[in-house]
Amino acid sequence: MDKDLERFDLTCTYLKNDQNISAYNMFMDLAQKEMKKESIRAGVYLILASECKSKHGKDNKEEFDMAAKYYLKLAKK
Repeated sequence: MDKDLERFDLTCTYLKNDQNISAYNMFMDLAQKEMKKESIRAGVYLILASECKSKHGKDNKEEFDMAAKYYLKLAKK
């Protein structure tokens, strides 16, 4: 199994178990890695991280903005 896929699986487990801060941090780490590769997955990870932040009761606008700007940057290439 791919190491990033294993981390994604673990992160989803955290999310299912309401460990939102741990899931948020891991989704953000995965997003940063994927941004370096210029992969579309980075935006998905950012959106998932924003959901974790929302479940924790915090404003998730920053992560949505990051995802939107990232997708816009990819679309311009």
